[in-house]
Amino acid sequence: MLSELKLVDTHAHLFHPWFCQGKEEIMEKVHFFESMRAAGIHTIIVPGYDLVTSKLAQTLAERRGVSGISRIYYSPGIHPTISKLEAWELNLQLTRLQGLIRKKRPVAIGECGLDYYRSTNFFFQKLLFRSQVILAKNYQLPLLIHLRQGGFDLDVFSDAYFLLKKINFPFGGILHCFTGSLYWARKFVKLGFLISISGNITFPRSEELKKTVIGLDWNDLVIETDSPFLSPVPLRGKKNLPWNLVFIAREIARLKNVSFDFAASRLNANSCRFLKKFC
Repeated sequence: MLSELKLVDTHAHLFHPWFCQGKEEIMEKVHFFESMRAAGIHTIIVPGYDLVTSKLAQTLAERRGVSGISRIYYSPGIHPTISKLEAWELNLQLTRLQGLIRKKRPVAIGECGLDYYRSTNFFFQKLLFRSQVILAKNYQLPLLIHLRQGGFDLDVFSDAYFLLKKINFPFGGILHCFTGSLYWARKFVKLGFLISISGNITFPRSEELKKTVIGLDWNDLVIETDSPFLSPVPLRGKKNLPWNLVFIAREIARLKNVSFDFAASRLNANSCRFLKKFC
C-alpha cells in the first residue's frame, strides 16, 4: 500500500501563487495533506529563489507543526536568472539572506547555481553563485544547486564544478532536477552531492538522463517534484503536486529493474541521511 511507504520531496515550491486561491490556502484544505499522507510524503524541502520567496519558505517551515505532515524544511537562495541586480542590490539581498539564516537555520542554501538557457549574463551569474557558495561555506550548510545548459559554447556543469573545486566547498548538497550526463553526475557525487531526479525522467526523450540513473549507485539518488512545475507522465501539462513523486520513484524502479517498494525505501533513506546530517 502506498500509505505504508515513506518519501521525501527534496524540491517543491509550496509558496507558489498556484497554491493559493484568493485568501484560501490550498495547503490548509484537508484533502491536500490527506493526499500527501496517502502517497507517503512525510517531508518536503521548500527552496526560495529570491528574498521574497525565501521568506515565504521560511514561514512554511515555521508552521510545519500544524502542517499535517511531519516536516517542512526551507532553503533560502537567489536563482541564477535573477541576473539584473546591481552590485549594491546583490549585497543587500545576500545580507538579508543572512538575516533569514540567523532567524531560523535552514537545511541548505539555494536554489542557486547557473542557468545558461534563460540568461546570458554569465559573469553576474557566476558572481551570484560564488557569493552563495561562500555563504553556505561560512554557515556550514549544503547547497541546492540549479544547473541548466544553454545553446552556447559553454558547459554549465564544468563551470559549476570548477567553481566549487576552487572554493574547496566541503559540505556537498543536492543537484536539483539534474539533466546532465553520467560523467558529470559522478564528478559531483565525488564532491559530496546527491543527484535529484524529477518528473523529466518519465519523458520519452530523456534517454541520457535514464542512462545516468541506471549508471548511478543507489546511494547517490534522491527525488523531487519541483512542484508546481515539471509534471511527470502521465500528468504532463497539469499542475504538479508533491504526491506525484510516486511516478518518479516508479520510473526509477523500472529503470533499475527493482520493485517500487525497494526503490522508494532506498530513495527515502538517502534523503533522510541528508536531512539528519544537516538538521
